[in-house]
Amino acid sequence: MLVALVIALITVLVLFIAGLGEGLGAGNREYIEKLNADLIIYQEKVDLLIPSSRFDRSKLTEVRRVAG
Repeated sequence: MLVALVIALITVLVLFIAGLGEGLGAGNREYIEKLNADLIIYQEKVDLLIPSSRFDRSKLTEVRRVAG
């Protein structure tokens, strides 16, 4: 009985974490889709993670000079 209860709790925990991950992924996609932007730029080697991509002022001025 105790082993079955532990297995059931582990199953519930795995399902909870899977649902949480799916919800966070969907929220991230929705955020990107609803951006009112013509261009999105990322810093190199940040795996497309928005919080990890930071630019200094010199890079921002370079981006502003890009045509279009």
